[in-house]
Amino acid sequence: MSVPDLASDVVGLLEELGIGRADFLGFSLGGLTALEVGVRRSERVGRLVLAATHYRQDGYYEELRDPEYASPRLPSRADFREMAEAYAAVAPDPGHFDAFMAGCGTAAHAPLPWTADDLRGLAAPTLLVLGDTDFLRVEHAAEMRDLIPDARLAVLPDTTHMALMKRTDLLLPMLEEFLR
Repeated sequence: MSVPDLASDVVGLLEELGIGRADFLGFSLGGLTALEVGVRRSERVGRLVLAATHYRQDGYYEELRDPEYASPRLPSRADFREMAEAYAAVAPDPGHFDAFMAGCGTAAHAPLPWTADDLRGLAAPTLLVLGDTDFLRVEHAAEMRDLIPDARLAVLPDTTHMALMKRTDLLLPMLEEFLR
């Protein structure tokens, strides 16, 4: 599993469905995938929403690399349990959750293929969203906003990485306005 391969799969699906151009909303690894489509296949992207997405590995808080796994920014046991239950509900082989998560982690933490010039070249209107206690540094998201032409940045208060997409009270009005 890699970000370029995931992006290639998304473009392949668009082709299979006969969709020439689409708006993208990607969260975390999905955000990296959406960013890759936006950079490499810009003709396929209408609008781009990147939730909890970085373009360099130093976009993460350093405390997340602590081998003690002690940061409150990291997923809790309850978060992992919820992810495992959601996976089991739809996966053809629910016993592969740990392998799936390992693959996702490897893909998300692999060297990223983008430069500041790649972000400057994004043509799609872009909304960046993250939580104020997310994995990613707010300063990194602000840098992305400054690099991407006419990008917007929303930082949701009292919101962790795992809670970000559950903040529908804040997200839905923003998304409806941005994607309109």
